[in-house]
Amino acid sequence: MIFTNLKKPYFKNLIILLIGISIILFCVYRIGVNSVLEAFGNVKVHFVFCSVVSIFCWLGAGALNIKIMIRPLAKVHYKKIFNIYTNISMASLVIPGQVGDALIVRFFKNMSIPFSQGITIFAIDKFITLFWYSIFAIYGVYLAGVPIVTLCSQMIDGDLIIYVFLMMLFGFFSILYLVVFVFKNRVYNWLSLALEYAHKANGAIVINIILTLVRVIVLGHAYWFMLKAFGIDPPIIHTVCFAVASGMVAYIPISFNGLGTVEATMMYLFHLIGIEPAPVLSAILTIRVFLIVIVCGSATISNLYQEDIYYREN
Repeated sequence: MIFTNLKKPYFKNLIILLIGISIILFCVYRIGVNSVLEAFGNVKVHFVFCSVVSIFCWLGAGALNIKIMIRPLAKVHYKKIFNIYTNISMASLVIPGQVGDALIVRFFKNMSIPFSQGITIFAIDKFITLFWYSIFAIYGVYLAGVPIVTLCSQMIDGDLIIYVFLMMLFGFFSILYLVVFVFKNRVYNWLSLALEYAHKANGAIVINIILTLVRVIVLGHAYWFMLKAFGIDPPIIHTVCFAVASGMVAYIPISFNGLGTVEATMMYLFHLIGIEPAPVLSAILTIRVFLIVIVCGSATISNLYQEDIYYREN
């Protein structure tokens, strides 16, 4: 009865937050509270510093990516873009499934970029991001030797191939039906805008592809440095791929921005290559805290800087 006066969105967010916290507590319980706390006893501060620097670089490169993408359409100072990007990143920390990323379209409109073009930029940027994420995630699952993947590879016979082929064929024709008959006009209009933007900004798209790859690697290094701070020395390629594969889980709105599910996935993947879960959980929880502090701190400072400019101009 306590929740009867809460609006549905708040109630839903509270539920998924509790789910995330429950997963974290369950992981701590299974590993052992003492084991998790012991991992904090021998933290190497210089590696923590390197992780923090990597997070700042990742955040700054994200704002630079947005600036590059909108440069063919509007001239906006990097400080303004950084302010917008950090605020959107802060919103993404508390909106499940990273729906907060889509808020960038609203800010595009405030910069006199038409909504349709803003959607186009957002869609292209997301496609590039998901492209790299998918490659690293799939390779990470392969490196970990996830049992279900190994089992499927052993089961690939004639019947399974036919079943998978039929499912893919069904999915393809379902999408084709939606594109051709249901959303034909919208898809056509969007493709026209996308091709028009691609013609204007082909150089920006190429830079976005490269810079997005750099951002993935930098964020992976942030995790790698933090793991080394807690006494783990995993291969760098494993860490980058596992971080991306675990991060993909955050797009599934099971818990609050992947709280608990990301940590559990990371522990599982590292466990498969023989690394104890206690220091992994401690490191991942620490880097989550640093991500929240750095993103929110950068957004707050940037907002104060923008207000200071406004008052000086007026």
